[in-house]
Amino acid sequence: MWQKIDKFCDKLPEGSPVPLADKHPEVIDKTPLELFEQLFDFYNDCFTYFKQQFELYAHREKNAPLFSTSIEEIRKFFGILLLSGYHCLTSERDYWSTADDLGCAIVQKAMSRNRFQEMKKMTHFADNSNLGASKIAKVQPLYEHLNSALVQYGVFSNCLSIDESMVPYYGHHGAKMFIRGKPIRFGYKVWMLCSNDGYPYQASVYCGKADRPENRNLGEHVVLEFAKILPEKTQHQLFFDNFFTSYSLLCQLKQMGIRAT
Repeated sequence: MWQKIDKFCDKLPEGSPVPLADKHPEVIDKTPLELFEQLFDFYNDCFTYFKQQFELYAHREKNAPLFSTSIEEIRKFFGILLLSGYHCLTSERDYWSTADDLGCAIVQKAMSRNRFQEMKKMTHFADNSNLGASKIAKVQPLYEHLNSALVQYGVFSNCLSIDESMVPYYGHHGAKMFIRGKPIRFGYKVWMLCSNDGYPYQASVYCGKADRPENRNLGEHVVLEFAKILPEKTQHQLFFDNFFTSYSLLCQLKQMGIRAT
């Protein structure tokens, strides 16, 4: 039988995250490209590291001792990859086509087709001789940098959503998932912590049961791991679906001062 043991309190905690424009006014006048470069830090640690790994992989693994690249060239290479996400053609080679109904002038000016394909072969983000035990060790440095860059301005939203994002993939890999009934059934499952307007604060690739302690269910583990990055926990409210929800989780969030729906 249910018993009323305490009175429900509908008073919200005081305080809220400082808006990004107030906390960092220097970002207001930046263009989208400048904001993107601010996040990825093209000319400093991130892309200097990528250059080292591209060349190391080419020299040691691909037997291409003459291969060399530059930060500017890697920037163009990444730009073509990002552009292909919204300017979609039926084939990679079509971006360099001379046909009137195909081709992409901005891609052709940035890099030749042969050089792009060579850069694609040499793409690497981790030293193969010093990989960790994770199934995604080869891309872990990329995710670590991305996650640290995404929270460099803090968590500046009140309402946060936790859910999964599927990256389609049909090859063979230990971290590939199959989820019946989903629009994308095969691929990598990426847990995401986002604001209510879509800004991603954290991304974590799911690699299987070994990723979590035995005394936690999967949904509970994902939410609690994301909750760790919140500096002022009482200023935020989490939203997630019934996959993540459990009585134990809600009790733990209450103890941390985090509201959840």
